[in-house]
Amino acid sequence: MESNTSKPRPWWLTDESIARLRKSLKECPNPYTDEEELALEYDAPFDVMRSNAHTAKKILTKYGIPLTDDENTTE
Repeated sequence: MESNTSKPRPWWLTDESIARLRKSLKECPNPYTDEEELALEYDAPFDVMRSNAHTAKKILTKYGIPLTDDENTTE
């Protein structure tokens, strides 16, 4: 019996949104780490692409979705 430990996909996480999230990761292979994201100051400049890639990675990982089209793991 196979056990799936990832959360079920919410209604807003469509195939199209997954493709956009993967595109963000592909365009920016160096996303912020959790520590870097927490250390950002509210009014300080930041890299939008790195922030978007960080969010994309968090979402895909949370729901057990591969980070790219051609891999079977989230790592």
